[in-house]
Order: sequence, then structure tokens, then C-alpha cells
Amino acid sequence: MKKILLALLIGISCKLSFAQLDIPNKVVQAQAVINPAMVIEVGPRKLEVISNLRALPLGNSKYRLINSESAFSSSVYGVAYDHTQKAYVFLTGDISFKLLNNSGLSALPSNISLRSKLLASPSTYVFNVNSPSDVVSLFNQLKSSSAVEWAEVFSVQGVVSP
Repeated sequence: MKKILLALLIGISCKLSFAQLDIPNKVVQAQAVINPAMVIEVGPRKLEVISNLRALPLGNSKYRLINSESAFSSSVYGVAYDHTQKAYVFLTGDISFKLLNNSGLSALPSNISLRSKLLASPSTYVFNVNSPSDVVSLFNQLKSSSAVEWAEVFSVQGVVSP
């Protein structure tokens, strides 16, 4: 009797674990890097910021892509292609960073330090940009600074709607 109950419980738990797998029904083809100058590395991810593409939020994590060079805002997001995940990500324009313990904002260029606001004490800051070239340029400045422990570009996951 114990063996039957054990087999039944194992069968049920296996069925439940398979039910939670999210297996994509189509294979996404990787895209080649179009503009190497617009590629940034955010941790292990390789993002290519697309300069002439914007995303309009439609709700329910769906976005419509449009050809535009308008500034980023709360209703118009920047677009990047994540070559690691093989998917589009949408940029809010916010960049956060943490300074090393013995560093201050004065160790950074003024185009970053004057825009930065304290996000979390003692040394995590955030600032906003509104163009793809600013995202790439200022993010790379932060990454190469010896005063910065880490830097992150705020991105939103979503699905491109036709």
C-alpha cells in the first residue's frame, strides 16, 4: 500500500512540475549586431541600443515598435535588442549606479554627477537620459570609472505586438 501511495505522489508531483515549465513554441533566431558602437554590456547581457526605434506601451506587457527619434519618456520607451536573451527589451532612460565606499559624486564627470539623485543610502544613485546615444555614452563612462562599483540600465521586459 505504501508503494502505491508513494508512486501516486511521485506521479502527481512530476505532473505538476511539468505543468509549470514555460516551453516556447517557436525558436527565436539570433540577430547579428547591427551597430557595434551602440552595444553595452549590462552584467552578462549584451544589449544593442537601437537609435531610431521606440516602443509605445499598450498594456499587459505589450509594446508597439515605431520608427522614431523622439526623446524617451513615460509613454515612449527606448528599444534595445538583448543578444543574450534573443529578445527586445524596453529602456526607461534611467541608469543607476553604486559608488565605491571611499568615492563621492565629485569623482564622476559633471554630465553624470549633476544629474544624479540619491536612490539608496549611502552611495546608490540614479539619473535619467532621453536618447539612445546618451544611454550608451554615459553608461560606458560609468562602467569605465574606477569610482563606480556597478552600473545598471533600467529595462522592462515585454512582448512586441504586431
